[in-house]
Amino acid sequence: MKKLFAIILILLPILLKSQAAGLVRLEMEAAINSDIYQVVPCREYGVLVFFETKDVAGDNLKNWHFSFYNQDLALAWEANISVVMDADYKDFGLQDSLLNLLFLNTDKVKPGTENFQIVHFNLAQAISYQSRGILPSETNFIKVLFDDDRAYLALNTDDDQASVFFIELKTAGVTSYSILYPDQNFIEDICLDTMEGHLLCLVSNFLDRRQNRMYLQALYLSGQFAYDMEISPVLDSKYLNTGKLFLLPDTSLMILGSYGGLAARIPSPNEYFGVESSGAYSTRIANKQQIFMNYYNFLEFNNLRAGVSARDFYRLQKKKVREAPEYSLNYELLVHEPIVHDSTMVLLMEAFYPEFRTVSDISYDYWGRPVTQTYTVFDGYRIFNAILAGFNYNGELTWDNSLELNLAPAGQLLKRSSYFFDGDPSLIFYNDGYRINYRVYIENTELEGFSKMDLETLKSGDKITAVGFNTMSFWYGPYFLAYGYHTILNNLVSDKNERTVFYINKIALD
Repeated sequence: MKKLFAIILILLPILLKSQAAGLVRLEMEAAINSDIYQVVPCREYGVLVFFETKDVAGDNLKNWHFSFYNQDLALAWEANISVVMDADYKDFGLQDSLLNLLFLNTDKVKPGTENFQIVHFNLAQAISYQSRGILPSETNFIKVLFDDDRAYLALNTDDDQASVFFIELKTAGVTSYSILYPDQNFIEDICLDTMEGHLLCLVSNFLDRRQNRMYLQALYLSGQFAYDMEISPVLDSKYLNTGKLFLLPDTSLMILGSYGGLAARIPSPNEYFGVESSGAYSTRIANKQQIFMNYYNFLEFNNLRAGVSARDFYRLQKKKVREAPEYSLNYELLVHEPIVHDSTMVLLMEAFYPEFRTVSDISYDYWGRPVTQTYTVFDGYRIFNAILAGFNYNGELTWDNSLELNLAPAGQLLKRSSYFFDGDPSLIFYNDGYRINYRVYIENTELEGFSKMDLETLKSGDKITAVGFNTMSFWYGPYFLAYGYHTILNNLVSDKNERTVFYINKIALD
């Protein structure tokens, strides 16, 4: 008991002291309903902030403004860089001081029109260059990976097919590989196996729009087929809904994801509900053989919190409880990338549901009599629970943590929570715009219950009155970046006492 008490004394200041040593905060002019700023944490080098401007830079080009800040969030340099028109920022890759950013227009474009661009930065030398090219239009971005010479891009198309693209970084030359299993295919994840020289692709296959099988397909880095194998669910009553790939130190492959008790169907374009999952699974691949398959129903988890009211909980479950072969919470999930911490595979999953509101309109018929029409309108996705699970290399669930989230529904389905390990203890948290909310665990034992820390602002008398999208990302060492949109009222200021800003706070978790 004395030992546990000593641990708690050390952990309690983790967030409460995080800003006491001196506020490090950056503010930029913004609108509360906008989401124009992009943030890329670049470890010890600093942080890159950029946004699309209104300035046309030439035929099919538009200027984006880039600003780079050091560890104290002081401006180091800034530049305007032209990017292909209508392209959105998708993701980045950082190798030592070399940063690559992918911009991609996934909409329909005219044949022969450049629709992707990779911007390359050498952060140590503060130089950059760009490469542009052509990819198929009308696609859905899944993931991009980078090595020294290439980008590896996974896209699903609007006609329910999937392809992988091998892009030469210097020339933007593209080699493509199409997934050719019968009917519909969707890439779940990709990873680089540098020891074998393979790009590994995890593919979900559907027949007649109904869930069929999951395959692992290996491609040579030049873009040719190497081998494939089916990922067997082993049990007929289980269906693998999602999967994330992770290479273990012995070069075997672990797949972690979520499973359900019913075969899912491909949702229609106007459908907001996702695939419901009963729990998590783990399977390991070595020498092209599946070694084991483990299933863990969410009801077996020790620290799971529903995070919704009893009425909401009933409403979410009643649709399928009579159909499923096993009773489960049946969450719709956003699955994060797994990591390894002290020989434990760690997987974070966020549970969500689409939220609707009822709207009533009154119109009048030919005789002038009022006619009331009531209908439902999609209000956004509500993320309500973050589930953190630890697996050993045998795929056994060794502990689980969870954190309830209280966030307004958002039109886009974006990941909102994160976690941090301070040695053995884990801290799971999210940024709601007003404060950082968190719980602290050591394996299955909760060391600190639901706690909050207010976000600091720049001026005395500041009061946050409205928030937009907010999140928190790992930066380097014990440091994180909390950022998003604030409207701030300050009655101590006589002139312009209200401001709307995009902010970045440096948070120290130590």
